Amino acid sequence: MKDRIIKLLIVSLIVYIAYINYYTTALQLVFTYKMDRFEVNKLKSIKYHVLTESFSESQGKFVKHQDVYFVYPYKLRIDTFTDVKTIEIYNDEKHYYYDDNTNKIRVKQAFPPDEPYVIEIIKKVSEVVDSGRYEFFGYEEKNNLKMEVLGIKNNIDQNSYMHKIWITEINGILLPIKEEYFINGQVVEKSEFTYEIVNDSIDKDVFEISSLPNVEVIDDGYLAKHFDSIEETKKYLNFQAKLPISLKPMYISVSPPSSNPSLTLVYIVNNKRIILSEWVGKMNYKPNAKLGNINAYLLKTDNNVSLKWIQDNIVIEIYGELQSFNDIIMIAEEITHSKFTIQGE
Repeated sequence: MKDRIIKLLIVSLIVYIAYINYYTTALQLVFTYKMDRFEVNKLKSIKYHVLTESFSESQGKFVKHQDVYFVYPYKLRIDTFTDVKTIEIYNDEKHYYYDDNTNKIRVKQAFPPDEPYVIEIIKKVSEVVDSGRYEFFGYEEKNNLKMEVLGIKNNIDQNSYMHKIWITEINGILLPIKEEYFINGQVVEKSEFTYEIVNDSIDKDVFEISSLPNVEVIDDGYLAKHFDSIEETKKYLNFQAKLPISLKPMYISVSPPSSNPSLTLVYIVNNKRIILSEWVGKMNYKPNAKLGNINAYLLKTDNNVSLKWIQDNIVIEIYGELQSFNDIIMIAEEITHSKFTIQGE
């Protein structure tokens, strides 16, 4: 009798595991099918409202409303309402920023946006489903929309984090309806998305500077784009970056214009910050140093040091404090595979 019970338990366990595997695989297949359709049904336009609530013990509850407009290609507008109203517009390679506190419009050069935040969420979900690092919480319905609920979990520094996402399909496009962030089981931020337009016409005048208040306009330089890895920058660069292999940057950015972008990396070496910048161009300078056969220009002051040279039509500059001189030379020699010398030595 005991053996029979054990056999029944084993069979039940096998069936249960098979069911779980089937259910997980089925979800992956369904989501992959949806993502394939998403790739076919590209987002051409969207207008949505997002309500975000953040919670903290020190500051309590913080509420933010946003109206987001997007038209492919390269037009994005975000109206944010908190204690201060701000408007951001990306129109091709221009970024307009208005807030009713300063009551001015600041204009920067910027890279045109590829997509709004809601599409970034869906791409993140797709990557997580492909990797299997998620938990499926089932289905929910809201306003006649059937939503799939997924959770992405991480454990860092003895704390548990979870990003919970509700997704559905609207006009052939996968979109988030809600997302929540948890730390140790407590909600710290949640957002709800309400869609007004998905792949329908949007008045393009909302992306023009003329749609903003008639106030002073200030030319405010450029808006750099920040990255987590060098690989991500390649989409925005028109040259092959020349980098030291032995060091990992703590900061990575690319600055417009897109016709001649520049790469900026910040390294921490011996507790000092060293900045490496690269762009395609020319320099008018009288060389006073060499890196192998490459002419270079070394500038020293009482506090700082800069080393510049041109390599394969790329202007390369390394800058840091005077105490970092030897480390700057080390980086330059590693990039050029050449020995640094000062002319006349």
